[in-house]
Amino acid sequence: MDEAMKYATIKNTDIKVTRIGFGCANFGGIGSDPRLVGKGDSEDDAHKILDKAYNFGINCFDTAATYGNGKSEEILGRWIKRNKLARKDVHISSKVSKKSRGLFWSSKGLSKGYILKQIEVSLKRLQLEYLDIFYIHAPDPATPIVEILGALNECVKKGLTKAIGISNVTLEYLKESIQISKNKSWAEYTVVQNSYNYLKRNDENDVIPYCKNYGILYVGYGPLAGGILTGKYQAGRAYPENTRLNLRESLYRTYLTRENMQKIDELKEIAGKRNMKLPVLMYEWLYKNESIDSFLVAPRTPEQFQSLRDALEDNILSR
Repeated sequence: MDEAMKYATIKNTDIKVTRIGFGCANFGGIGSDPRLVGKGDSEDDAHKILDKAYNFGINCFDTAATYGNGKSEEILGRWIKRNKLARKDVHISSKVSKKSRGLFWSSKGLSKGYILKQIEVSLKRLQLEYLDIFYIHAPDPATPIVEILGALNECVKKGLTKAIGISNVTLEYLKESIQISKNKSWAEYTVVQNSYNYLKRNDENDVIPYCKNYGILYVGYGPLAGGILTGKYQAGRAYPENTRLNLRESLYRTYLTRENMQKIDELKEIAGKRNMKLPVLMYEWLYKNESIDSFLVAPRTPEQFQSLRDALEDNILSR
């Protein structure tokens, strides 16, 4: 499938990421939720899924210090080592959060010392000498932007990461950050990772046009809106067990509006007319979507890659 994959280059680097990246939030836990540590994919299952993603042609793997309380980074690192992958063949990103390793709120927030310490801890877990992208997981209102950017600039100068990025960011915060970096002649954010899917497209109004104007790579996460865009949920009915809505309802229930459920019914009809499943239609829509540069997927089983494969094959045939 590699011959079908598109690539995007992160400016000021030699990093070419695949149009589709893999998100490792389900390894060792479910995202950053401390209540769900140990309830995610086991290491054996995670390695099988990573094998599938790599063989699929994906070269970008995204994790975070808080995923599974650090277990995600450890699992990903052992997979790279087990397969003896050349460092140039995989692009690894991780994130620092104002949550501590123990998943309690850190009194230091995203202080310079905390950021510099966290990247070292992440690299140790991953068994790597450097990251390709080091993200701020989300803005920290309690820490001055200049302090955060100063720490990230030092990470780049020390060779601990090739690029810096920010996730869950608003246009106002991003613009202020870029201006400070320019004024200081520091490393600038060259990657943004925000939630983006067919039901959540507000970034098309502000963040995405700004990123395009400044050559910032835009990566979307949550392509299926926590599984809602698979069509398996229905308003008023109990959520299936071990699904994202069942485990982390507070993150996704806002999607379940009457308007969105109507949109999903319309999408199901479109998919049916094209003789395809709804996830295939959604992946195809994202792959063809010129608003974004890349998007993260997170299949829970090797079999779930079939929807992705069908979407890319349909995309090739329809060119």
